[in-house]
Parts: sequence; structure tokens; C-alpha cells
Amino acid sequence: MSQYCIYEDHNEGTIIGVCTKLNCKYMGASCSTCLQSFHNKHFQEFFLDFKGLLQNWQQKIKTYCKLKSLQQQFNRLNIDLDDMIVRFNIEVQEQNFEHYTLQELKALTQKLAYLGLIEQYINPLEDLIQRMHAQIKSVKDLSLIQLRFSNELKSDNIVLNIQGSIASTSDEHLGLVLCETGVNKDSQVQEFTFKILKMDWMAIGIGHKDHIQCNKKKFDIWENSQHGCYLIDSIGKVFSPGDNNNKKNNFSLKINDIITVKVDKTNKNVLWTDQNKQQLSVKFVEQSQIMEFDVSQCICPVVCLRKSEVQVICQS
Repeated sequence: MSQYCIYEDHNEGTIIGVCTKLNCKYMGASCSTCLQSFHNKHFQEFFLDFKGLLQNWQQKIKTYCKLKSLQQQFNRLNIDLDDMIVRFNIEVQEQNFEHYTLQELKALTQKLAYLGLIEQYINPLEDLIQRMHAQIKSVKDLSLIQLRFSNELKSDNIVLNIQGSIASTSDEHLGLVLCETGVNKDSQVQEFTFKILKMDWMAIGIGHKDHIQCNKKKFDIWENSQHGCYLIDSIGKVFSPGDNNNKKNNFSLKINDIITVKVDKTNKNVLWTDQNKQQLSVKFVEQSQIMEFDVSQCICPVVCLRKSEVQVICQS
């Protein structure tokens, strides 16, 4: 079954392949208009039609299998280390050695002798494992999806830098911008971090992508309690669906604050933390109130701002 492009002015063009360029903002499914509008400078190197995508998958499945094999080898190593730790355990030994039986003295000296042999190998092995861990972590970090502000999911008065990492507005009107990638549907806990660069007024939190899109032109977090967001603002107010919308609290935002927003779908709450470890936790609204915050829907970080500037730093 054919898929069709969702971008405005692309006339629901048929998807003909994918862009594989990692730092391309429009990476993924592409129609012919996408190639001209988004991928013109790199499509010859990074565009794959569906036949090419299949060939690429067949090649990369080999790399994935190597990754699984590496994991299995580390698991076997872990089993061997567990066995050695049990066999050569001398932490539980009574240290009044003159009271040992002959059998206990023999067992202890055997362990000490074997540990002496292990000493010759353990330091270089430890260095090797640390280097391997650093290499694996660097590869993992490369695969993390970079969080950025969305050029499509923002008010007209919001200006983004080229990388999509900084959002700003200079006028008196409220602007809002969502972040791309959002909360991974498979992740129960996820964090997003922002730095406040300039501020007249600002609110930071999360919201339902589809709900905000439908109400973008008449977005109101003050009077309309069904705005679909959980936000805290610069003057210490919490905005959330239901009866507790627009309520004062002790957590506020300041210039140069680094704010981490933690979404916990298991415990159904949002936690804001600043660089001084000041925290505020808000529970998701239950069904008995005006609007349930459905964690199965697409949830994105949201920033509302007026005459302010904010930078998205990372997600984890």
C-alpha cells in the first residue's frame, strides 16, 4: 500500500523513498517534492528508493548481528567474572589467622596465590575494558536523536536559528514552539533540558502534539483549561488540564536557568528541576477531571514565550 506525504503544499505526493542523511531535518520518508525542497543538495548521496532501502537493510542487519554477538560475548565474560568472584572471595575470611584450621589455611593460601596471578593481568584488562566502554558509549551517543525546535510546529512570530536549537521572539505576542522527536513511545521515563537565554515571560513543559496543533491559532493557557499542556512559567505558575490550571507555586524561571523536564509515564507525572536542584512535580490529570492526559498519545516538549529566547540542550 502506497504512503503519501504529509507536508503542506506537497499535494499528498506518493512516498518514493527515504533520505538517510543523519543531520537532515527531514530525514526519512520523501516524495518527489521533498527531494526538490528539502534534499536537493544531498539526495544523490543519501536518497534511497525502496529497492535501495532493502539492500541497505540487508547490509546493516549484518552490523546489527555483530552488535548482538558482542553483547553475548560480554554476557559470557560477566558469567566468568561472577564465578571468579565467588571462587576467590576472601572478604568473608576471619582475620585471626592463628586460629585457622590446617584446611582453612590451605584454602586461604590457594586463593591468595591465584589472586597474585590475577594481579598481573587485571590492571591492563581494566584499562582495556575502560577504553572499550568509552568507545561503545561514544557510538551510542552518536545514535541519540538530537532534540530541536520544530519549524513546522511553531507560531509565526517565533524565530529559530539554523540548527533549530534556539527559539526567540521579540514582540509582545505570545508565541509557542514544540520540539521535534518528542517523547519516545517505548520510553517510560525521558528528560529534556533547556537553557533560558533571555526572558520577559516564558513557560516550559510538555503537551499533546495533535491537541496543540489543532488549537495553535487560539492557544490559551490562562482561561482554557483544556489546552493539553503541563507548563511552569517565569512568575511561578503551573498550567495543567483541569481545575488546577493557572495556579501559583514556589518554582519559577530565571535568566540563565537550566531546566530539565522529566516525563515519567509509569508514575504519570512531570518533574521540573533547575541547576540548583530545586524541583516541582505535577501529576497527570485523572479521568475524573476535565481532561485526561493520555500518555499513549504523541507528547512533545513545549515552550511558550514572549520577548524571550531559549535554547534546547539535550534529551535523554
